[in-house]
Amino acid sequence: MAEPTKDELKLIERFRENIRDLNLNNEQEEDMFLLSWIRARENDLIKAEDMLRKSLIWRKKEDIANIFDWHAPPSYASRYKSNKLSGVDNEGRSVFNLPLGTWDIRKAVEAGEREIYIRYVDQLLDKFMKIVRQSTNENGRRHTQFVIIIDMAGFTIRQLTSSSTVSTLLETFRRFEANYPETLKTVFIINTSRIFPLAYSFVKPLLSARTRSKIQIFNSNMSKWKPVLLECIPEKSLPSDYCQDSTAEVLHGGDGVLIAAIVEAGAKLNLDFNVLKANALLSFPRKF
Repeated sequence: MAEPTKDELKLIERFRENIRDLNLNNEQEEDMFLLSWIRARENDLIKAEDMLRKSLIWRKKEDIANIFDWHAPPSYASRYKSNKLSGVDNEGRSVFNLPLGTWDIRKAVEAGEREIYIRYVDQLLDKFMKIVRQSTNENGRRHTQFVIIIDMAGFTIRQLTSSSTVSTLLETFRRFEANYPETLKTVFIINTSRIFPLAYSFVKPLLSARTRSKIQIFNSNMSKWKPVLLECIPEKSLPSDYCQDSTAEVLHGGDGVLIAAIVEAGAKLNLDFNVLKANALLSFPRKF
């Protein structure tokens, strides 16, 4: 998060005085922590105070301070994976990879595990922030933001045809937006399918304009999203799956002549054939 301006430093002091009764810990008293709530509410100190007070009540109610003492069912580690990438972005921020498309949220809901799943996500978010705060920027301040790659490959309409599943998904986004303000630097949502706009239409109203402005959405065409990722994340920091060649070699031709063509991921290759009789079977070898 950008350093506070002179005007923001004045707002921070006023804000700190307004919430003096909260007895915040040393980390919560830091300028950057307080500034995150102020910016999230566009410098409106009354709204920022209301947001912070509600969040502290939520953290106490959900016992977030002791959330790492809680253990999810063993299967959750494989069913709902997330990864801290080995590297950082070009400015030293932590980068996370969330393969959300493979998460079967409906399975947890139908198994009566809605509250367990939500707490698992709460724990995951606090784990993200613990990792983020362990690093510092060039000025020696703690990092307060992270970059996340949300991979939607594998996401199906099945997750959206259950109202209980949708409400569970929305609750996790609602909690993030309300309790982790200004923690996102950039969100890359990749490998989206045609049903993604429907899913995003449920989530979008819960997100502030500031959050929405940080989201970049791409389909499955790696040649489109990979260069954008590389603008802020070194290639060595990306998952190995994202570093593979995004082209396929197709051999085609006729009359015994084969010609090689390189087809970019998500692109099409149009071929013309002279079909001499009806019901002819077309086949050709492929090399991937």
